[in-house]
Amino acid sequence: MSQLGRSEKFSSIKKGLIKLGLDYRSASKHDVATCPITNNKTTVPRHRTIKKHTVGSICDFLLENGYKESEIKKAFRWK
Repeated sequence: MSQLGRSEKFSSIKKGLIKLGLDYRSASKHDVATCPITNNKTTVPRHRTIKKHTVGSICDFLLENGYKESEIKKAFRWK
């Protein structure tokens, strides 16, 4: 799990992924974010608060697809 894992609101994760340029779509029970460079996908649960393990997995996905830690922190408004 990434060191970037922390509990976060669904709305801030959604906004951050859109700011990073991922294609964000709603599915039946989860949302799907697709990396435009690699076409890899990750799911985002629609819970009010997303647990730190899940946020860490989303951050790991972003790191594996070429995003820098500084870009991720800026998009999610983390210090």
